[in-house]
Amino acid sequence: MLKIVVPLIIGLLMIIGGCYTIVAAKRYFKNVKIEGTDNVFSPLAIYYGFAIGFMMILVGISVLCVMFS
Repeated sequence: MLKIVVPLIIGLLMIIGGCYTIVAAKRYFKNVKIEGTDNVFSPLAIYYGFAIGFMMILVGISVLCVMFS
């Protein structure tokens, strides 16, 4: 039972966390585009927000695929 529930929870949390990270990066990109910023690391933060969110979604999907195989 525990071998089924734990990967399911981890996979779903990774997918939800990845989606939230992508939405937050998109929201920050719109904010920077409208208001501007003096921070030189803003493009890096936006890029890595999208990249980490995408990787979290892929890890969540792979955990779920391994669980059901």
